[in-house]
Amino acid sequence: MSLTEFRLLTIREVAERLRIAPSTVYAMAQRGDLPVVRVGPRGGAIRVLERGLAAYLAERHVPGKTPSPLQARPTRLKHLKR
Repeated sequence: MSLTEFRLLTIREVAERLRIAPSTVYAMAQRGDLPVVRVGPRGGAIRVLERGLAAYLAERHVPGKTPSPLQARPTRLKHLKR
């Protein structure tokens, strides 16, 4: 394995990719839901392996439950009469 296979993401980068708050990512890491590594002296900085994030998302994917972005949902406007 080469070092290029170990792309590390910061907590902020993970939060941006998931569109959630960094505090939520920290909580996920603390619970053990999201695998993290510590880099540096005395525990150092928390980093997330890109592969670990991909595995986390794959485990939580619910097939058939995610609407396709190409399918437009019909808009119901209650104030308009048909």
